[in-house]
Amino acid sequence: MRRLAIVLATAALGLAACKTAAPVHPLAIEHNTYGTQYLEQGLLDKAQHRFELALEYNPDYPEPYNNLCLVWIKRENYGKAKDLCIKALRLNNDFAEAYNNLGYIYLQEKSYGKAHDAFVNALKVNPGYIEARYNLCLTLLRLEKGADARVCYDKVIEVNPNVADPYHDLCMLDILEGGFADAVRFCTRAVELDPRYVGAFFHLGRAYQGAGKHCEAQEAYKQCIALDESHAECRNNLSSAARHCALASPHLDEIKDQADNEASPYSMYKLGLAEKEKGLLPEAERHFKKCLRIDGRFGLCHCQLAELNRRLANNSEADAHCRKCLSYTTEEQMSAEREMCARLLEEEAEE
Repeated sequence: MRRLAIVLATAALGLAACKTAAPVHPLAIEHNTYGTQYLEQGLLDKAQHRFELALEYNPDYPEPYNNLCLVWIKRENYGKAKDLCIKALRLNNDFAEAYNNLGYIYLQEKSYGKAHDAFVNALKVNPGYIEARYNLCLTLLRLEKGADARVCYDKVIEVNPNVADPYHDLCMLDILEGGFADAVRFCTRAVELDPRYVGAFFHLGRAYQGAGKHCEAQEAYKQCIALDESHAECRNNLSSAARHCALASPHLDEIKDQADNEASPYSMYKLGLAEKEKGLLPEAERHFKKCLRIDGRFGLCHCQLAELNRRLANNSEADAHCRKCLSYTTEEQMSAEREMCARLLEEEAEE
């Protein structure tokens, strides 16, 4: 199981081997077997030809329909694939692989309710079908059923604790819910299991940033870029994390002295960052507010106060600072904070 993007995984599109009601012509079985071999090699035209030959010998043989469904899934023709999976299920309604593949198609079409039902049906036939259970977990995330998704992922991890994807998905869920410490723990486990998991390094960086640990975030983003130099989000967030890491100096007294001497918005901002990095949140909030008393249009301080108020569930304060954060900063200045603010304001608009 591996993720095509940060929000969906590729389903484990199983090749069928279920029982059929009527005797199957030996040549139908032979052609279906050759077809599955071609399919596994990515030779889609040859695979399609073999499955169609199998159906000429046995038109009621469900396995070739399911496998043709896979051929068309791989060609991203989901309408044709869906028709073939449904034919397979009409011939054998206890066909777990066909239910799973049909659910995968519904996921691609964003028909999450139908995808949910298909994966549940696959698990009714085969409760140990781990790929279908993992796809069900993803579907629950899309349905915004976070609590149910957690229970689902726990079952996947219980069966196979050494696969990275469930930990990565739990990391994403915790980031969305503001549980950054748990998010760090889950994404750390994901990259331990798969040191080349680009998405897990990206979300590990986001989790560290959410927890105020910008130096650790910087290292995670560096690993992300080392694996994928074209990863634009990692590059943008690395700039933000590196700046915060540099400003969050261990020499807090020196920064305090500088702020006292200069009394400028930027010196107050640097002091607030250093205090936030050390977990001194009330002190950080005080200095960010002092920054804005000096210059109310200093967008970097609005961004930081938006993030702090979000942690404290002060949503109205967070929204007010978010609007000013977006107005007074650029994407290059505060990419992670601007992303958070845009998401908060979008959620507010939906409500």
